[in-house]
Amino acid sequence: MAIFTPTILDGICMLGTKKDDKCSQTLFQTSAESTIVALMGIPGCALAIFLVDRWGSKRLNIVVFAICAFFFLAMAVVWTVDSEQHALLFALFCALTFSLNFGPNLGTYVLPAICFPKEVRSTCHGISATGGKLGALLGTFMFTPLSAHVGVAGVLWVQAVVSIVACIASSLLLKHDWEYLVDDDKTAVESFVNGMLVETSAPSNTHVL
Repeated sequence: MAIFTPTILDGICMLGTKKDDKCSQTLFQTSAESTIVALMGIPGCALAIFLVDRWGSKRLNIVVFAICAFFFLAMAVVWTVDSEQHALLFALFCALTFSLNFGPNLGTYVLPAICFPKEVRSTCHGISATGGKLGALLGTFMFTPLSAHVGVAGVLWVQAVVSIVACIASSLLLKHDWEYLVDDDKTAVESFVNGMLVETSAPSNTHVL
């Protein structure tokens, strides 16, 4: 999303004027909007860091992918029904940026560090990182032809579907963070259960729904 932020902001055209579906605004106006959007990622990442020990990566991914799907859908609907709602679209885009940094952007870094056996953890972490970058590369190449064919609203609909699929996949395929630990490690791990810091000596002590 960050790469195509100027394109999306040009489509929203909050500070400029739109005529014949073309936005006229200065580079300074686009830069100011981009800065505001980018800054929304900071509190999102900070909140994720605060909650990841309490929720775990699985819950964080499930909840935030659902939130991302909601904001993608909301933007797609508003863009389709009335693209002149510039302020509303900009606010939704800011909320979407917050959500993306709140969950997936952190979870994808935390999960590989805990889910693989320690004997192959660094190697598999590298493979996971490569897979993530290849996915980002694919999305980058797809954005321009897809938006040219179905418009930015169409891309938002696709992203909403992808977020829903990711939410379901996280629910079905991921384990809670503590379930990835081997037995020897579980006695040394502290986690939050029902808001309290406790020592987790066995899996049965850390069942959090």
